[in-house]
Amino acid sequence: EAMKKAENNEIEQNILTEQFNEYLSEYQEYRKYTSQVTIAAYSKTDVRFLGWYDNENKLVETNAVYSFVMPNYDYTLEAKWNYFTIDYVLNGGTNSSSNPTSYTIDSGIIILNEPTRTGYDFAGWSYDGEIITEVNPAWIDNITLVANWKAHDYSITYNPSLYFIKNSMLAIK
Repeated sequence: EAMKKAENNEIEQNILTEQFNEYLSEYQEYRKYTSQVTIAAYSKTDVRFLGWYDNENKLVETNAVYSFVMPNYDYTLEAKWNYFTIDYVLNGGTNSSSNPTSYTIDSGIIILNEPTRTGYDFAGWSYDGEIITEVNPAWIDNITLVANWKAHDYSITYNPSLYFIKNSMLAIK
């Protein structure tokens, strides 16, 4: 919902630039529509600025300093660099030490290793609801991967001539 404020018959709109990692702190500012706005992204060494992206993850501008006329709606921009994090939700498992915790657009395709979990078979990594086996650096975003598991199936054979059941709580099917 647009944040609007009447002032001298002009409307102020919200412009938000979001942080990426620790390179740019989150910043929110209200500007009058049709006013000139200039924003700048500052990066540390060892990372390369990729550009300003809108809330649909579409590239808007590749220059770190971006000037534009404020539109008549809330406008969200995110500064992105060539460094992205990979978070793992292991659901009780242990990750492979070979799986990276970050990537860059220069990393190339990253083949993921399987985590382990006692009593379970690994059923694949999920990203945005899809099963994946690799990280594509073209995603240019922080990602969270979820480990999926299938419980081991065990079969128990009962031979009544060799054993007897002492506890009536045990049910054999």
